[in-house]
Amino acid sequence: MNPNDMTTQADQKADESLPRYEQVKHLILKDIQHRQLKPGDRLPTEAELCRQFGWSRLTIGRAMNDLVTMGVLTRVRGSGTYVAAPKMDRPPRILISDLALRPEGGYSGPIFAGIRDIAGLEKLDLAHYYDAGIPEPQAVLDSKADGVLLLAPQVEGVV
Repeated sequence: MNPNDMTTQADQKADESLPRYEQVKHLILKDIQHRQLKPGDRLPTEAELCRQFGWSRLTIGRAMNDLVTMGVLTRVRGSGTYVAAPKMDRPPRILISDLALRPEGGYSGPIFAGIRDIAGLEKLDLAHYYDAGIPEPQAVLDSKADGVLLLAPQVEGVV
């Protein structure tokens, strides 16, 4: 990302009553809210931001550290600082699709127990699709799933 793509100097003047590091935070948050910065976008370096704003590295660094602590930005050593993916207000939900996979029975009981244990460790919410075949898109939407785990789906014409 080019440092000139960020909020202009004129926009900086809006929050002059705040400490400078708070002004930087607000400007970066505004750029994220207005989609000028999107998840995965690389921010300019602290040195570039210092030149852009005309403020010290300590001021810029404090703003960036605060945004990292808030989970808004993420740092990758040797690569840079990036806009973090938004946090979900709930654990990710995985839709498990397999007619034969039943938590209560037969050979699938231990398989399900393993999936459930790992999901618990990873803080995933499991939903079940007890029907043959691959779930229709509407079934996935209705379950509010963030992903689908297909376990030996039954597909017509395939044995």
